[in-house]
Amino acid sequence: MADYEVRASIVGLQRRLEFPELNLDAVALNSERLSLGDRTRELKVGIAALDDEARVAPGVQRAQNGVVEDALHEQVELERADRDKGEHCCAHALLLRPAPMGYTLCVLACGTMGIAVLSGVIESLDAVRPNTATKWESHSPGTLTPTGPPDASIPTRFVACVAREESATKLRAVFGALGPLGASVEVLASRNLEAVQKADVVLLCCKPQLAHAILGEPGIKDALDGKLLISILAGVTMAQMNAWVLPSTKVIRAMPNTPCKIREGMTVVSTLPISPSTDVDRAIILKIFSSIGRCRFLDEKHFDACTALSGSGPAFACIFLEAMADGGVMMGLPRAEALELAAQTLQGTARMVLQGGAHPAQIKDAVTTPGGCTIAGLLAMEDGRVRSTIARAIQVATERASELGQPTKK
Repeated sequence: MADYEVRASIVGLQRRLEFPELNLDAVALNSERLSLGDRTRELKVGIAALDDEARVAPGVQRAQNGVVEDALHEQVELERADRDKGEHCCAHALLLRPAPMGYTLCVLACGTMGIAVLSGVIESLDAVRPNTATKWESHSPGTLTPTGPPDASIPTRFVACVAREESATKLRAVFGALGPLGASVEVLASRNLEAVQKADVVLLCCKPQLAHAILGEPGIKDALDGKLLISILAGVTMAQMNAWVLPSTKVIRAMPNTPCKIREGMTVVSTLPISPSTDVDRAIILKIFSSIGRCRFLDEKHFDACTALSGSGPAFACIFLEAMADGGVMMGLPRAEALELAAQTLQGTARMVLQGGAHPAQIKDAVTTPGGCTIAGLLAMEDGRVRSTIARAIQVATERASELGQPTKK
């Protein structure tokens, strides 16, 4: 190859390298580098030919020196441009790299509680709240809506699984009413394995006595390999759950209550074992349950009491609420107004405890005046052993919770 052809090839390649296109990918870059290697080899062949000619004509030696020097100089410049080009392409690729797209949340046996949790999560992600500072408790996790681009701890895809197609049809209608994000929920009927395979995080919401059968379905154990399994089953311990899945499956217990549907729930979560993924798992759990109310971590030994107090508590509170309204009706109040008065009274009192940190006894004593109507009513309640009856209800419910999910005694 003549020296001017070598020079022309190098100059042409250098010009292409000086004006890289933004869409240049790694394949194109690699092709250019291969071309550079071919040109370099051709240059060496040309120099060797010039060496042979230089032995015959000393004048050629001077020309060769000039060609070699120019060619080597351009070779250095070419390699520098190639490196700059590679760095530019790498930086451009990093700029164009999409942000993490979150994870897929699957709800197995999506019944009443599953619907409540999933609806609350969807509404928290989809809601637009111009100002949350006026909320009764501005620090309440349930008032926060995640903002910004999705990350690894925010769900971006949802799968709900039920046993019958009839239930699946109803679920599609329920979630569809929540807006575009709710309509995107994939509802499957009797396809637990497929749902788990698609998921990164699985929320198990079945009845406690059905847990073993569901987790024992063919393929489920392998499909849960390495995934986060959150159980909201009353009475089913983590030791039992761990025995039904692979050691690599991360099992966590959580106990939400029904008010999570309106993002005012109370969820207790078992403490997470220390592992490389603890921080991410904790962030996932907090963003699921804090978006639907309050969330607290407690040792598993307290879960039966939490089940009775916050899980069954709404039913107990409604008995008291209904009784207050009935008393108002008996004394001549219209039913609707009596119920509103009772409900708002309980809500406001609870918020005084949570927001102001006041003890219930302090609030009670502040309302009770000597010889007034409040003390008369309190004495009537003491005569009916209301305080001990409510406390015993929590005790009995706790004992019953400890029996749920356990083998039936014959």
